[in-house]
Amino acid sequence: CLNDPRSMIKLASNPYLLTQMVVIYSDQQKLPESRIELFTAFVDDLIFRETVARPDNHYPKAQQEKLRSDLKGLAWQLQSRTGSLKDARTTLPRIEAEKLMPLALLEFSAAASIIDLSKDSVRFSHQLLQEFFTAQSFSEKIAEGLKAAELWNPKNWWETNGWEEAAKLAVDYESDPSVLLH
Repeated sequence: CLNDPRSMIKLASNPYLLTQMVVIYSDQQKLPESRIELFTAFVDDLIFRETVARPDNHYPKAQQEKLRSDLKGLAWQLQSRTGSLKDARTTLPRIEAEKLMPLALLEFSAAASIIDLSKDSVRFSHQLLQEFFTAQSFSEKIAEGLKAAELWNPKNWWETNGWEEAAKLAVDYESDPSVLLH
């Protein structure tokens, strides 16, 4: 496992991911096969726990798709404000976030520990959650005309700019990852 670059064991070096792995393993007695499956299981668990903890504050399954869609939009908006790793934007003014998501969904997401919601700002509870939700939007954005050159300047494409993890996760969503290169 240690020598396999695709091994899930390498994720355990990140304390946040290790915690996710322990929670999911304790629930399912096995680990997912990919990072996407790991994050999906983790988010599913956070939503489930919130709906069980506060039945009066839950959203029916039909609205959970809206919740996930809004979280993708919020994540993309935050990620789009990233200019470089040094100035990675992880917070959004609350007033802007409320234009992207209804307040009730923001409050539910905060109660489920997916986002941190203050009176002034909104952020994901962990940068990897932001990147997980951002990754889910790549195909849609490419279909709308997004070009890789808009995210990575062709003159210095090799320099880190904050989009790398989201792009790596996006590859897991595609049966043919070359569609992300357009």
